[in-house]
Amino acid sequence: MGCEVTSVFRGHVHGCRDTYGPVDQESDDYAAGWQPANSSDAAVTPWTYRKASELDGWPYWAQMGVYNGGGYLAELGLDANSSLGTLDSLKEAAWLDPLTRALFLEFVLYHPNVNLYTVCLTVFEFPQTGGVIPFPRLFVIRLDRYVGSFMSVVMGAEVIVACFIVFFTVRELRLICKQRKAYFAEFWNWIEMLVVTLSWVSIVMYFYRLLISNQLSAQYRKDKERFLNFQYVTMWEELYQLFFSWIIFLSTLKFLRLLRFNSRMSMLWQTLQAAASPMASFMIVFFIVFLAFALMMHAILMPNNSEFASFAGTLSTMFSMMLNKFDFAALESSCPLIGPAVFVLFTLLVTFVLVNMFLTIIIEAFQQVKHDLSMQQNEYEIVEFMLGRVRGMIGLGKSKGQVQPISQGYVSAESDMDDASLQRVLRRIDFLVDTLHKECPDVEEEDEVVVAETKRRRIVFA
Repeated sequence: MGCEVTSVFRGHVHGCRDTYGPVDQESDDYAAGWQPANSSDAAVTPWTYRKASELDGWPYWAQMGVYNGGGYLAELGLDANSSLGTLDSLKEAAWLDPLTRALFLEFVLYHPNVNLYTVCLTVFEFPQTGGVIPFPRLFVIRLDRYVGSFMSVVMGAEVIVACFIVFFTVRELRLICKQRKAYFAEFWNWIEMLVVTLSWVSIVMYFYRLLISNQLSAQYRKDKERFLNFQYVTMWEELYQLFFSWIIFLSTLKFLRLLRFNSRMSMLWQTLQAAASPMASFMIVFFIVFLAFALMMHAILMPNNSEFASFAGTLSTMFSMMLNKFDFAALESSCPLIGPAVFVLFTLLVTFVLVNMFLTIIIEAFQQVKHDLSMQQNEYEIVEFMLGRVRGMIGLGKSKGQVQPISQGYVSAESDMDDASLQRVLRRIDFLVDTLHKECPDVEEEDEVVVAETKRRRIVFA
């Protein structure tokens, strides 16, 4: 499809190439040299259009555009001589012409020592402005998982993982039936449910990927000279790795639930909660300023600097500049006068002022939590308890799990007690009372009994 030449140059420029779009892709059959094809000739040649379903292809997103899985296929052969002969014939017949927008070069390598396939896919894009833009990608996959003496270990580990998934699924379903709506009010229950759901999705994807891998291997054994497109199996491999990585991330994140018993982790969580409100207001101002600089630098440096050619690339480059990772020489050569001035202004306003304001908000919230003891939840210091028991077992110290004798018969209620100790005692007593009520809900409350009385507060049991 041609574009329209402006009236000033119509006498000198006879045509131009329009931008590429998926709807503009050619889908007709031709003879050699892109001549009109004979309708009676049914032979499949490099000039015959092949649909995506025939090539097992899927839409591919490169740098300059998105291409569907169909196109014109030329098989190079199994050795160097046949490949060079095919390339020479394609070159003589001008298989690549000015209307070509993308050339896909795909080949597969196999390493028998590690049983890995390397799918090499390089896309050469030809923009309407001229030139060639290469876009290489490598995919390393393992199609045959159950090979060698280590096969039984792999299968055993997979069976164990499947059993754990079934166990956690049954446990979560029982909790949902027991707690009903209260189950969805807990944040960590959502994490558990998401991990279980992603695990079952990964199992389904694993078996489907295994099925298409076996089919691909069977096709190769049947006809070793036939072109086999590994794009479909690599796509499912990437999806499987994506889901698997999310499962690992969420499962590791669950360790934070255990670390809540530690006072320092509790202080960190309380600091984030205290800083949430001022942080939200700060982020609005930060993104407005950051977006203003991004729009200005994209408009100024887009023609001469590839890092600012797209708006997404501009945002990524500016985030790197905040981390002191930038190429000042390239920035200066792109725009000698305005470029360095904008860079200095961005560094002063964003890096020095706004980033320091961000740190100030965090520090202020931390100081607030540190001095406000009521915000620290340290009722169950399970880490210290476990370490104390271990030290007691190996003889390095007395176990905290044992009751130690008191040298005096009582602790004087008239003795001075600082605020920190008093608040700690109050929290522990409140936790003990709540635990007793949860464990023995049917016990009727009796009259209040005085446990201790200090100069500052009267402590009672209900």
